[in-house]
Amino acid sequence: MASLPRISFLCLAPPLFACATPALGPAAPAPELMPGERWSYRQESLYTGRSLGSFAVAVREAGREGAVLELAGDGPAASVSQAPSGMPLQRWVADGRRLIHASPAALIRFPLEAGRCWNARVVLRDLHGGPPVEASVDACVAGMEKISTPAGSFDAYVIRRSLYFLERPLWRSEVRLYETDWYAPQAKAVVRTEYDSIFTDYFRQARGGAEVPGEKVRIELAGRGPAG
Repeated sequence: MASLPRISFLCLAPPLFACATPALGPAAPAPELMPGERWSYRQESLYTGRSLGSFAVAVREAGREGAVLELAGDGPAASVSQAPSGMPLQRWVADGRRLIHASPAALIRFPLEAGRCWNARVVLRDLHGGPPVEASVDACVAGMEKISTPAGSFDAYVIRRSLYFLERPLWRSEVRLYETDWYAPQAKAVVRTEYDSIFTDYFRQARGGAEVPGEKVRIELAGRGPAG
């Protein structure tokens, strides 16, 4: 597999990942990252079980103003993170584009507590060279649950999110992207993400079968520890 070059990203800390929730235990503050911390992730298609590659995020620098993360990965869906907890932000969407969230603060907001909800606007960058895409976000912290990943079991906050892309070409509807994140304070990171997308093709609508789904993907934490 082709390797992804190492890239650095400046991350704005506490107001970086935020969500709202009802009271199920204490609220989770933004993570305090330390240089050298590292998270590795693996990705798979939930339709076929096929591997979509892996990637790792390491903290190169950290301070009160945020953190600089380094990403390295392989495979066709290696993800990019712009958030201090190493959240994977790249998405494949239904019309075949690869997009990176450029406004992570609108996706998760600290402190996390069950029942908290919010909405915002975000900008996504098209990795295929197209113009940036604006989207509206509706998100809520649904509560907490214990989940198992290749890196172990975690008590995690469940964050459910819908994104509606505001661009709308003549031939199709807006793309709708549905995401669920499991953020584990113990890991200082999102330990699982699942997402899928869909749009309506107007040219196919008259013939039926107008809904066009995108890839359905699971991203899970595979390991964590000091940077290698």
